[in-house]
Amino acid sequence: MLMLSVALLYDHSVTCFHMIKKNVKNLKCHFFSQQKITQLEVSVLAPNVPALYEMHFAVPMAGAILNTMNTRLDAKNIAAIMKRRSSL
Repeated sequence: MLMLSVALLYDHSVTCFHMIKKNVKNLKCHFFSQQKITQLEVSVLAPNVPALYEMHFAVPMAGAILNTMNTRLDAKNIAAIMKRRSSL
């Protein structure tokens, strides 16, 4: 019997490492197929959810730098971060 290690517990869902690896590879392939990464940096505005966790692996695998911003920040702080990071 194959034992799967728990990687994430979020709300009422459980995600194993195998599923995260699959999701990360799919996301990386999506970046390449859609040519979404044209710069060296990808900015993401999101709450603390499993998808953001996966972005921490997929974006570097696609050859870019991840700039994360949490949705709890106010508009002034988000604008300042984006301006400083040249992500506008």
